[in-house]
Amino acid sequence: MKELGSLDLSSNKLTGRIPEELATLTFLSVLNLSYNHLSGMIPTSTQFQTFPASSFEGNPGLSGYPLNGSFNDPHPPGQSEDSEPKDEEIEWEYVFAALGYVVGLGSGAWTLLCCRSLRERYFEKIEEVADKIFYERGRRKRHERRIEEKKRRREEKKGGMGLGDIISKGLLCNLACV
Repeated sequence: MKELGSLDLSSNKLTGRIPEELATLTFLSVLNLSYNHLSGMIPTSTQFQTFPASSFEGNPGLSGYPLNGSFNDPHPPGQSEDSEPKDEEIEWEYVFAALGYVVGLGSGAWTLLCCRSLRERYFEKIEEVADKIFYERGRRKRHERRIEEKKRRREEKKGGMGLGDIISKGLLCNLACV
């Protein structure tokens, strides 16, 4: 195997790393490992540096020279050390939803700013609603106070004094003395 001159293992669904032993094959003039599932660094040797990038393409996990032009960069081009490849597709639903909010709110604000009569009517309606809310709240409290006052008056008017009232006011003592 040390005298192997050509090796084509393309499109075989191979996985894992490229063995370092392949880098020691000095008679290897043609190597094709494209379109597999290989990962890791491409071994560095004088022999491996002569193979074109097309010999390794189609292996998304593979990195190193000649794929990204660097002998010691373990990350494929466009990928930094601390991040994974990012999906650059724009989600248009969100863009259109945001645009709709901006246009709707902007139109309303612009109308209120530029049309004085509409602005005056708008704020009059807001004041009416606020007045109704706070007036009703105050009216309810006043009504509750009136009901409490009526209950208290009724209890005072109710049948004069009971035995408890007489004792508490000290009238029983006065009656007993007479």
